[in-house]
Amino acid sequence: TDAIGSEYGYIRQVNIMIANMDKVTDPNGDQYKGEAYYLRAFHYFIVLKAVGAAQIVKEPLNSDDERLYATLRSPRDSVADFILSDLDKAISLLKKKSDLSKSGEYQRISKDAALAFKSRIALYEGSWEKYHNGTPFGVSGADYNKYFQQAADAAKTLMDNFGYSLDDNYQSVFN
Repeated sequence: TDAIGSEYGYIRQVNIMIANMDKVTDPNGDQYKGEAYYLRAFHYFIVLKAVGAAQIVKEPLNSDDERLYATLRSPRDSVADFILSDLDKAISLLKKKSDLSKSGEYQRISKDAALAFKSRIALYEGSWEKYHNGTPFGVSGADYNKYFQQAADAAKTLMDNFGYSLDDNYQSVFN
């Protein structure tokens, strides 16, 4: 799985960034750190979708680190929890889309995007756990409702605090 190896390469780069962010004196340091957590969550989500249970690496590893050769994987729900935790960190650090727009930083990752992504990932994992429970692909006895609740909470926060809404004309959205 060369693609998964590539994802871990990206994760390593982000881990290096996170490990060194405390050295940044830029006033946008929190924004950059939030983007790093978002990107690590993004790459771990690709890994989660591809293989489910995976090794969680939270810091940069040297080439002689034993963990590089470990076959130990964390259960898929632990990987999902780690991703959602990274997104919570990102959400706490990122600026709102409206604030980024005011400063002309349209290309930056926003708090809005992180909340939407959190909702998407939680809905994905909740659905996976619900419909794969009791199979070799699921996590036996997993609490899929906690993921559905996180998805709903993130979406509600977006709608209540960021000016987003649902389109009540389903056909116009998808046709």
